[in-house]
Amino acid sequence: MNGMHRLRVRAVIGLLGALAAAPGVAQMAEDKTTVIGVDLLNPLVGRYSASFEQVLDGDISLFAIPTYYNVKGAIFGALANNAVIEAEHYDVWSVTVAAGANYYVNGVAPTGVFAGAWLAPGYGYARYVDTAVKDGSAANTGTGTVLIGAGAHVGYRVIWGPVALTPRVGVSYQIAFSPFEGYRGHGERNPGVNNLRPIMENVASGLRFPWSIELAIAF
Repeated sequence: MNGMHRLRVRAVIGLLGALAAAPGVAQMAEDKTTVIGVDLLNPLVGRYSASFEQVLDGDISLFAIPTYYNVKGAIFGALANNAVIEAEHYDVWSVTVAAGANYYVNGVAPTGVFAGAWLAPGYGYARYVDTAVKDGSAANTGTGTVLIGAGAHVGYRVIWGPVALTPRVGVSYQIAFSPFEGYRGHGERNPGVNNLRPIMENVASGLRFPWSIELAIAF
């Protein structure tokens, strides 16, 4: 885990501890069964997600979290995945949907301390734009793959009336099927296309430490 990831995780853990000390949270959420939210901070690194959670029982809920990632949408650029990407030449994005269940330790879902696990299928794509083709036109060379990930998280939700705040941290692992073979376009005259493989492997595969701070409505 690099320094940026450590800082993010420490900040979320600190917020978890502060919220855990808030009084009267369980009583304020006894009548809530649905929570719909958006991630507040990950858009800074090009990752946009929303969440939907539905209570099944007193301590169990099901959730879905669709996520769109695009390195060009990151205010902090390629730092999002420690990849060196020339923004004018590369377009790298992915879409995943995590689906899983949460268990609420205090038995009053959807508030308080929870732990959960999920599976996340998705799709990733990388495109290299060659702006140096002799005829002056851009040659687009791209490749894509199916993604599958799994992970677990812990978090804490506090609810004030219809407003909910949910910090969470976790660990996950994602792999890529059909690992970026079969480049299309003008790869034979585009040496930059060889860089697609390490960039996509960096974005799409490996161990991760996801975190989020979500602002939501609860009803």
